[in-house]
Amino acid sequence: MSIFPIIFIVNIIMFDEKRRVYSSERIHFRIRVDCDSPFSYFFDDFLRFIKYMITSRSMTDKEQSCFLSYLALNTSQVNNIIVFYYAFCRLFSLFLDNIYMASSTRKKCGTGSDCKQAGVANCEGCSKVFCTKHFNDHRRSLDEEMNVILSKYNDFKNTTIQEPTIVNIQPIIEEVNKWEQESVKKIQQNAAELRNELLQLRTAHIESLSTKFQSLAEQMKKGQEQQDFLEADLLRWEKRLDDLKSNLISPSAINIKQDDNIPLVHLIAVSYLSTEKNELFDRIFNDKVRIEEGGEVVVALKAFMSYTEVRGKNSYEFGPHKIRLLLENPSDQWTFLGINSKSTPLQQSSFSSKSAYGWCSSNYIYSNGSYQFNKTNPPIQMKQNDIINLIFDCDNCKISMVNERTKIKHELIVDVNNCPFPWQLHVNLRQPESRIRILSA
Repeated sequence: MSIFPIIFIVNIIMFDEKRRVYSSERIHFRIRVDCDSPFSYFFDDFLRFIKYMITSRSMTDKEQSCFLSYLALNTSQVNNIIVFYYAFCRLFSLFLDNIYMASSTRKKCGTGSDCKQAGVANCEGCSKVFCTKHFNDHRRSLDEEMNVILSKYNDFKNTTIQEPTIVNIQPIIEEVNKWEQESVKKIQQNAAELRNELLQLRTAHIESLSTKFQSLAEQMKKGQEQQDFLEADLLRWEKRLDDLKSNLISPSAINIKQDDNIPLVHLIAVSYLSTEKNELFDRIFNDKVRIEEGGEVVVALKAFMSYTEVRGKNSYEFGPHKIRLLLENPSDQWTFLGINSKSTPLQQSSFSSKSAYGWCSSNYIYSNGSYQFNKTNPPIQMKQNDIINLIFDCDNCKISMVNERTKIKHELIVDVNNCPFPWQLHVNLRQPESRIRILSA
């Protein structure tokens, strides 16, 4: 209790000395205090406290009298110093409060364990904050995961190079063999029919020649018996005989012609339709769905219960293209898959647009702004975890959909007047938590 007034006494003396210096330079520092404020009572009590402490110390009567007189004559300076110290204490208190608040709101280590250390390092990948020890552990775990992926990559690379038979083309070879057998069978059957037809023609031709020979023989015999023939008759009979001999050796009426309009065997060719590796979901009609994982996944919100359109990033105008979609829906949910023209704006019920072509999981076909129930073809199936292949054949203005589970293929001819190029991947979702993923291969 006795040290605090001494600090004030020293500061009073120093302040008074500085006051005289500043006054000589015509610089004045003033702190005004309202006499009606509660601080005025504090100042009076504090001055009385200083006086009490001074009188309680072992000062001479002259020292006490001089100092009390100084306090009485320099009350304003003392008040200024007190106000200054009060303001300083308040600011310092606020500073300590901020430090306390900062320490109390500092994030703890996000390991999920019993670690009580404060988080000092932030991982941008998982957005968690770790202490120094657990951050190093976190990085080591990521390194281990990276090593696992690299190991899988090396295994796959070595297997592919050393064992090319891992790429299974046997089903395609079997299709070629089947085409060959069917083609040979068709050719053999057609050849047998042609041979039979030739034999029938030969028989008929020989019979016709025999009849003509018989007629010519009877004419010559009759003329010889009756001696009724002249030079002209001999020339005529000789020419007729030459004609019959010519037709007998090379029948001019028989030839082989090829019908180009009806080919006996349709030629086949090998074409490689690669999966689009850079297709991503890019645009959505509203915030009822969101795009995740860098565009590979689109998912509907839990409270979602209305139609909304989702478009792909790529534009398709030439050649064939294939997109593989995995239906990660929690159950069998309504889904539309197909195409739309890039020039058509996004809309809620996009499947009803005149430029929309595709299929929905409720066994309906959409084209030219209308829809019809699929009655003739096998049913359209889009069940949970099904992989759907969408094939856009721009050159032939045709799209196809193949379910890898059922192997059923559906096709649609696209009217480019209603759906002009370029085309885009077109998906429409309706139910909560619907989820579709684009597969890269």
